Amino acid sequence: MSPEHLIGVIDLRHGVPVHAVAGERHRYAPRHEGGQPLCAAEVIDRYRRRGVQRFYVADLDGIVDGSPCWDLHRQLANGLTQNEHLLIDAGWRGSETESEVRPIRQLVAEHADRIALVAAAESAVTRESSSKLANVIGASRVWLGFDYRRGRWLGRNGSEASWIDAAKMQAYAGIVVLDLATVGSADGPSTGSIVLRIKNALPNVAVITGGGIRDEADVEQMITAGASGCLAATALMNR
Repeated sequence: MSPEHLIGVIDLRHGVPVHAVAGERHRYAPRHEGGQPLCAAEVIDRYRRRGVQRFYVADLDGIVDGSPCWDLHRQLANGLTQNEHLLIDAGWRGSETESEVRPIRQLVAEHADRIALVAAAESAVTRESSSKLANVIGASRVWLGFDYRRGRWLGRNGSEASWIDAAKMQAYAGIVVLDLATVGSADGPSTGSIVLRIKNALPNVAVITGGGIRDEADVEQMITAGASGCLAATALMNR
């Protein structure tokens, strides 16, 4: 696949890259090569060798347990080369204390031009989650996470429509559209209609999407729907 529209995904559990399976996180198992578990830097290097320059980290320790691996994220950011960027979903909730916000400020201060964070609907505990993260690091470094399962909105605070309205209020970096049911499935993407709907509502906002991406044809399908990039892991790791 051409790397131009690809974002390499690293799903982390206990700081170790795992293979995501349909959003069923109890089934996620460490990624191996030659019988040895891979580390996050090795996964990024595999993507890098395929020409990918954008990486997306789903920090399940943050998303599931509220304990992000900020030291590891800093290591990954330190290892980025010129023109590479890192997008991190660390389970931002919108209710973080100042001590929990401190490592985020530090990471962005050290790597302002290369780091962005996700404020995702699945993790948000308040409708103001995204604006609170924007207050911490600036809206231009915040991507809104629109989360679904089999097309059904997963946000506990606010509807898809209210999150679209939020995107109209501030100049966020863009929107990440994920259907967890297709993540790691290699069954093909299912978010085309969602991407099209969001782009119709927000024509000037960048949208990236993932779940089930298999090949160049799938990428082209999502680009035609209005996405500017596709998240991929299985399709890249298996090549």
